[in-house]
Amino acid sequence: LSVPAGGRITANIDASLGHTTDWVGLYLASAPDTAYLDWEYLNGTRTPPARALYASTSTMFTVPSTPGIYQFRLFSSNGFTRLASSGTFTVT
Repeated sequence: LSVPAGGRITANIDASLGHTTDWVGLYLASAPDTAYLDWEYLNGTRTPPARALYASTSTMFTVPSTPGIYQFRLFSSNGFTRLASSGTFTVT
């Protein structure tokens, strides 16, 4: 998958544990978990939802303007316990 620099991409999430503070981050594929470029709770904002989102959901991100190989990572409860990682995608 290739996305133009500054373009939008959807992160589809279906591995959440159902905590209101589960979150998804946008990363350079080679970056450590603490080095996210952007992040959102599963409701697509930086404010946790009022109730947990157990079902599959999706959220949109604007990709960086820097070309490279990126991925999404899903974490539990405002922490860095990784629940899942996406495949990589290329920003061109």
